[in-house]
Amino acid sequence: MIGIGRIQQIYGSEGTTVSTEAESSTIVAPTVTKYTKRIQALQQEREGYVTQLEEVRLRSARAAALLEKAKTKKSAGIPGSRLSKQQALIDEMHAVLTEHENILQKAIQLFDRRIAMIQEQEINEGGYPLLLPVKALYTFDDVQLMTRSLMDAKAQLADEEKQRVVTLDELAKRKKAATVAEDEYQAKKQDQEQFASSDKYTKNGISPVQQGEILDMEERIAWYKKELALARTHESEQRLHAIELHIVLLKMHHAALKKELTQVKKAARVTQEYVEGREKYIEQRRQETVLERERINGKVRIIADRESKLHRMLEELQKKFSLSASDVAQLRSLSKEPHTIAEWKSYVTVLSLLVDESLLRIESEFFVAHGELVKTQFRADELNFMIIKSWNRMTTREARFRADEEVEQEIKGYATIKIELESQLSSVVNARDAAIANVHQFNVSFEKLKGYADILAQQSKTLFRDHADDYYAVVHAIDLVEEKVRNRFDWIARLIELYSTNIGVLTASEKVVDTVIQELTSRSFWRRSDLSIDWETLNTFLPDMQLFVHDVKNSTQELVLSRPLMRLSNTVAHTVHNSLQLLLLIVNIVLIITVFLLLRLYLADIATYIGGIGQGYWIIHGPAIAIAALLSFLSQHIVSIYCWSLLFTLIRLRFIHDPRIAQLFYLATIPYALWLVYRMIVHWKEVNRERKFVLVSENYERRFFGIIFMMLSVLVIISSVRAAFLMGGVSKFSCADNFTCRIIYSGSNIINWAHWPRTNSWFVAF
Repeated sequence: MIGIGRIQQIYGSEGTTVSTEAESSTIVAPTVTKYTKRIQALQQEREGYVTQLEEVRLRSARAAALLEKAKTKKSAGIPGSRLSKQQALIDEMHAVLTEHENILQKAIQLFDRRIAMIQEQEINEGGYPLLLPVKALYTFDDVQLMTRSLMDAKAQLADEEKQRVVTLDELAKRKKAATVAEDEYQAKKQDQEQFASSDKYTKNGISPVQQGEILDMEERIAWYKKELALARTHESEQRLHAIELHIVLLKMHHAALKKELTQVKKAARVTQEYVEGREKYIEQRRQETVLERERINGKVRIIADRESKLHRMLEELQKKFSLSASDVAQLRSLSKEPHTIAEWKSYVTVLSLLVDESLLRIESEFFVAHGELVKTQFRADELNFMIIKSWNRMTTREARFRADEEVEQEIKGYATIKIELESQLSSVVNARDAAIANVHQFNVSFEKLKGYADILAQQSKTLFRDHADDYYAVVHAIDLVEEKVRNRFDWIARLIELYSTNIGVLTASEKVVDTVIQELTSRSFWRRSDLSIDWETLNTFLPDMQLFVHDVKNSTQELVLSRPLMRLSNTVAHTVHNSLQLLLLIVNIVLIITVFLLLRLYLADIATYIGGIGQGYWIIHGPAIAIAALLSFLSQHIVSIYCWSLLFTLIRLRFIHDPRIAQLFYLATIPYALWLVYRMIVHWKEVNRERKFVLVSENYERRFFGIIFMMLSVLVIISSVRAAFLMGGVSKFSCADNFTCRIIYSGSNIINWAHWPRTNSWFVAF
């Protein structure tokens, strides 16, 4: 997301509409007012242009009426140089006003575009919608889609930047033109003043009054031209503002796509099953490509046989008509002019075969290029499969890169492919340019054939006066040659299209290679856990926690004022009528009571028994003493633990479904659990001293139990706060998608060992 200050610094007032996510979530009314004011200002300015457009249209209609009147007089045969001069001036005036009208219409359209973009900016201020739906795991196809979208957005942004530079240059030129138009208008005003003060006489049949009318009309046209030049300048300014605003939107979109691509890459997984499926597809494509290329090569061989036969026929005709190599070259370039009927017949016969030869050559080149395209498309699929295997190594533990040397080797492989792609792309571009040059040659040949036809038509009454059959035979032969030349042009057009398609495939492959090289070079696949945090996610932590504290305060006040006993009675009534929930509640309470009674009766005896296991063997006896101490501690506090478990069960089963009560329960758990932890540590110390420091030696006892107390205390606080945070009104979504919950959870993982929470039912329940 682009910050306000940065956009103001780069783009001025047009860029001041972008705000950060935090601002859009906390300051809503000022942002809406800001957008509304900008839209209203543009609408007012647009109305001024609409009024101006109506005035110009009215002037244009008057000029059109005057022009029609002048044409009517001229068609009526009314003589006079004044009339011709006035008609030319009116025609010029009408053209200037028509162009002014078009410029104003473009400016109004630019206002509409800017208003639409501001509305889009307001809608997407908090961030553009995601291109892909949120998933637990993304596929390689998702990564490719996001990468292509990001590259397209980047290309579009680059195009707009270029357009901005072009518009700036155009604006500078139009400002200079406006200055020139102003000077011309002032010069015409001076001409009027000089005419008014000078001696007046008839000139070229135009009276002084008529001269004054013409001069007034010229002054008015100069003023219209000045207004047109100013309108062009304003239209360029509006287009520049629209482009700059579009650049801001594109940067916002590009930043959103880049951020989404980062998240998609983090959660992307290319499994071995997917790799195997793509491998089967590549094998199928290989077989299809081999068959397709064999079919194309068969056509090339057929054309080659036809070319060899045609070449033999040309040699025979060259001998038959006694044509030298120079004569054939001149015929090929259509620069040899026949002078006799025999020459006309021989030349058009040989020329027809020469055109057939060039046509076969183009057809052969087309099918060869088609075979290369098929090969390039298959190599693009192979490259795609190679990238899939690389992503498999980047995203899975089983196939991951073991050392940096393996990554460097992978990069070298892609670098070699990139060099090959660049070489192939250069050769295809050169071939396309040569084909485009053939289009120019086609135009030249076609014009020369028309020249042949014109010469033949001229000789129809001279050379062919008494040989009508020969004349029509030559005409028919030239028509066939023209048809073949047109057919050759069609093949050239298809060939150019084929080369362009090949260039597109090669360019796309080159971009994909650049992307994977960048990914491998950045080593981003050697990443942290998906639950890890970074500085970007930390930005939302403190604001969320402030909202959480405020939410707890409001929840407490609401709970005190909302008659909790009445709400509890309603909950009991609802549960009684819900048989399934009532049965589940009864089963859990019975289970808790049963476990409580069994522990109350036998827990102390179990602790005594375990404490006596393995005497004389510290490896067995030490852990047994620790477990016995824990069990004896639980037996001493079994009543309070039972009460907490009962409340916890009622909340988890939503018998107490008020989130405010659950939130306060989790927060109240913190002091109770900390007290339990403290008493447990004290109890362990007592047992350790009674058993002559069998658990921890006297020198390390304080440090060891201090660390244990710190770890358990942090775990208690983080777990309880996280549970309370989710039960409050701050987070409306799962913890996996909320950065604040992830930070809290990551904090517990930093302090504690990684897999302990999965085995602790109390933590998992939270």
